[in-house]
Amino acid sequence: MRLLQRLFAIACFGLIAAAATAAPNAPVEGQEYIRLPQQVPTDTGKKVEVLEFFWYNCPHCYQFEPHFAEWIKKQGVDMKKFTDTYNSFSVQSKVGRVPQLQATFRLEGVPTVVIDGQYITSPSIVGQAMRGASEAQMNAATLQVMDALVAKKK
Repeated sequence: MRLLQRLFAIACFGLIAAAATAAPNAPVEGQEYIRLPQQVPTDTGKKVEVLEFFWYNCPHCYQFEPHFAEWIKKQGVDMKKFTDTYNSFSVQSKVGRVPQLQATFRLEGVPTVVIDGQYITSPSIVGQAMRGASEAQMNAATLQVMDALVAKKK
């Protein structure tokens, strides 16, 4: 009986530890995000640029996308304007730059988000600090890291 109590206590502490790291409101460089040695120039002027790198056939990207779309809405982005811009000639021509951007940002996987040409985060980066967390927890924590990094750049 005491063994079961100990195992239960260990499991509870593990859940508490996972929950504590699942809310990185003050993300730590090297754990929840990577800072590029030199900021890459952006096309947005004084606005904070957020780039999402994904692959349509990636199951992790598929899981992350609804969370990312909700995050965009919470940023006050007009979804119609966003969709129109996304489908514009200007953006479509920039798609050709993706291989160059992948090399510049040294991307190792997707989904990955780059904040203002300086910070890189992703569920897999955040997840390294959240051992044992579910994919949903890592996605939610990534959005919190994104919030903190966008706020840092404003």
